[in-house]
Amino acid sequence: MTSLYFFGRKLRQPLSACSVFFTSVLLIGIHPDAQAASDSQATPKVTEDVIVTASRQLLPASRVGSSTTQFNEDDLSDRQTPFISDVLREAPGIAVNRSGPVGGLTQVRMRGAEGNHTLVLIDGIEVNDPAFGSEFNFAPLQTKSFERIEILRGPQSALWGSDAIGGVISLHSALPDPDESTLSLDLRGGSQDTSEASAMAEWGTERVRTAVNISRYRTAGVSASEIDPERDGISTRTAHGVIEADLHESLTARMVLRQSHSRVEDDTQDFAFPSTPTQGLVIDSRNETDFYQRYGRAELRHTAFDDRLQQHLAFGWTDTANHFIDAGRTTAANAGNRRTFDYDATVDFTTGRFSHALTFGAHQEQLSFRNRAAGFTAANQNREDEQTSGIFEYTFGIEESLWLGLSARHDWNDRFEDATTLRTTVSWQPDTTGTRIHGSYGEGIANPGFFELFGFIPLSFAGNDQLKPEESNGFDLGVEQTFLDGRVLIDVTAFTARFKDEITTVFDFTTFVSSPVNLDGVSKRRGIELTTRAQLRDNLDLTASYTFTHARDLDDEPEVRRPRHSASLNLASGFAGERGNVNATVIYNGRQQDTEFIFSTPENRVTLDGYVLVNLAASFRFHPRLTAHARIDNLFDEDYSEVFGFRSPGRSVLAGVTVDLF
Repeated sequence: MTSLYFFGRKLRQPLSACSVFFTSVLLIGIHPDAQAASDSQATPKVTEDVIVTASRQLLPASRVGSSTTQFNEDDLSDRQTPFISDVLREAPGIAVNRSGPVGGLTQVRMRGAEGNHTLVLIDGIEVNDPAFGSEFNFAPLQTKSFERIEILRGPQSALWGSDAIGGVISLHSALPDPDESTLSLDLRGGSQDTSEASAMAEWGTERVRTAVNISRYRTAGVSASEIDPERDGISTRTAHGVIEADLHESLTARMVLRQSHSRVEDDTQDFAFPSTPTQGLVIDSRNETDFYQRYGRAELRHTAFDDRLQQHLAFGWTDTANHFIDAGRTTAANAGNRRTFDYDATVDFTTGRFSHALTFGAHQEQLSFRNRAAGFTAANQNREDEQTSGIFEYTFGIEESLWLGLSARHDWNDRFEDATTLRTTVSWQPDTTGTRIHGSYGEGIANPGFFELFGFIPLSFAGNDQLKPEESNGFDLGVEQTFLDGRVLIDVTAFTARFKDEITTVFDFTTFVSSPVNLDGVSKRRGIELTTRAQLRDNLDLTASYTFTHARDLDDEPEVRRPRHSASLNLASGFAGERGNVNATVIYNGRQQDTEFIFSTPENRVTLDGYVLVNLAASFRFHPRLTAHARIDNLFDEDYSEVFGFRSPGRSVLAGVTVDLF
């Protein structure tokens, strides 16, 4: 038997008159008057952030021992990237693999872990799909409605529970300031018959803040198959709303609602029997997949004793449904539901030079799964699971120089053995030279997903109800140094991790059916992450990262779809008194291995070549209510593949306007 990975899909086109727009804004940018205006109004970007995800309490970045990355509202708007996954490519420690064009299954791996080892939160809602191997498919997730992305690397199950083995990616909604109200329309179009439209309404008072975003993205795309010309596109619609109200000076209520529907056109891999000349390759098909997601969260926050006591109560829900369509007929479908209840209380106090924060919390989670296949009653499954957790966290500080954190979590599982996970962190600023030493140790656990346990695809896949949870532990240690009064920051972090009871899918050549199993033994990951942020001039910011990842399986072979070397570089420049912006991003993804399924060849591995992508974005506010935008992806039309057999996106252009109605 040999390891088998399921996944699949691709884009491409030449430069257009959009180049004229880029030339225009660049010329405006070097005009001396515009340059002077920009210099007088720009402010430094290298400032301290508050991190939400790295603790059960809000912490300034200087107190966080774990390795983190943040993208703020300016970062997202400057890049004009439609999809979250393409922003994540710039972060250290992250590998993104998309099966072909826009809309293809998009996985995000952190520090050499698997795709379903990344926990994804939207405004605190756990959105990993219970019906999709407890993995989150990033393909249709757009940047609209979000103002911040937080990335927390390393095992984090002591804080966030199952699935947080590789790390956590947390998305946060935009909300207006008090007494701020806006209504804007954003319209864009471009290559491959792509159209994008969104409407954003925000309203804020001293006590109530609310924001609603409705968006639609559609593209005809290009063929996912490298041997067939038929185009494969995606259509996705999303509605996202959040409201926050101060019911009392010490009591705040918040609700988040999000719903999306995506239809993706798929090509498929040829596993026909008897074998055909295209066996193992991606071929044209009439397959489509409908993805439905509904997320919500209602919460209350209470403070007392001058914010020394903070309490938080929340109820969240995740509902997903996936319909698989062949030639217009639904052949299979599954659905998953998650209900969560959270309560935590934090007490802050000081004793002399020492600061303390104690957090006690409880988490209750109910999961359900339904699977249906036309004509195969054996595939019809209804399953449930439940988990209750107790959480403890203690943060200790000595003045503003040393911060220690200890977290522990115990999970009482309905289906699996109970589990306890731990986490420790340290952040130390020994002097005033701008040096900070940070480190963390964490443990992670990932319970098998419903589909891995009970899933069934006729003549193709059978679940394994004897699976055990996957486990990991990881350690990182880094040094952060600032220069030139904080205008330059460099961070170097080394990490290592150990995995056991990993779940992989194997293919049985006697039955031609694949099934998941736990692997015996321990596999290891290690690497180095380098991050640089610099304000080169008052109107020119640089961000760069490099990651070395050494990820090996139990046979000491490289783990598939984990490049050994990856890097990114971003330059953002404002001009004309901040009316305009030019942004350039370079992405490097080194060689990586993938699985191939061609039975006529002796190999079961293939090496995918490395690639370099250059993306450009520009915007200019011609009027207080009118801003023009343009973006070019893959400027030099690089030919590459992130998943074997799937065609890469080529050059694409998108341009449009944002109109602020008030």
